[in-house]
Amino acid sequence: MNRRRQKKLTHRLVYAALLGDTGAVAALLRTGVDPRLPNAEGTLPLYAASVHGEAEAVRLLLRAGAEPDAESGHGGEGTP
Repeated sequence: MNRRRQKKLTHRLVYAALLGDTGAVAALLRTGVDPRLPNAEGTLPLYAASVHGEAEAVRLLLRAGAEPDAESGHGGEGTP
């Protein structure tokens, strides 16, 4: 997957995780988007899902390889 597409899909994944849209999260993960990458603002999908209480999205992201100890927001937001 090229870098531009990865960036676009990562943005969508963070937004879907934040909303708890598990269908979109699952679909995006099937495209091959890396759940360990942050969006342009530095927010990780797992962090977005965690702080908004989206437990099913969290489970999907963890199963896909998201790292539970990764710092989000360039270190400014913290860990999930």
